[in-house]
Amino acid sequence: MAIRAWKSANEEVYADFCKRIDAVAKGNMSVLIDMYQMMRDCTPPEALIMYNCCLLYTSDAADDK
Repeated sequence: MAIRAWKSANEEVYADFCKRIDAVAKGNMSVLIDMYQMMRDCTPPEALIMYNCCLLYTSDAADDK
């Protein structure tokens, strides 16, 4: 019910979201880059430090395989 209420109140935002997801499905990675940048802009620096450490650790582990 809460999701339906949000969609009704934010029709334009939801329509834009759907268009972006369709673009990703078609291979447009720039949409993901935009979303990632927005996430970084909204995340406190302390959380980014932890995220970057985790990302570095997991990418190093993947390289070892």
